[in-house]
Amino acid sequence: HGPVAAELARRELGIDDGEVLEAVMAHTTGRPGMGPFALVLYVADKIEPARDYLSVGRVRRLAREDLNGAALESLRRAIAHNEARGKATHPASRKTLDWLETDRTTQSRIEQE
Repeated sequence: HGPVAAELARRELGIDDGEVLEAVMAHTTGRPGMGPFALVLYVADKIEPARDYLSVGRVRRLAREDLNGAALESLRRAIAHNEARGKATHPASRKTLDWLETDRTTQSRIEQE
């Protein structure tokens, strides 16, 4: 529903801020290369008070110090949950996970140099 909501916000509400539209579009699946605002909204959606999945406490704790880590944990959990139940995972979620893992590995390498 994220892409539809972003299009409605653009067309019906006249919102033309690219960061806002990206965040609305990506808040459910994530998006490789998403900006900081989109990352914040993505994580906020995964840890909002009504969420009660097994690792939500861990994701909430991570979100206080490491948004990328919180997004990674949330994506890993969601994909594992879907796989355990034989359900499909949205391709954008898998691509976002790959992007975050690659970004984290690159950042770690830079910090070690």
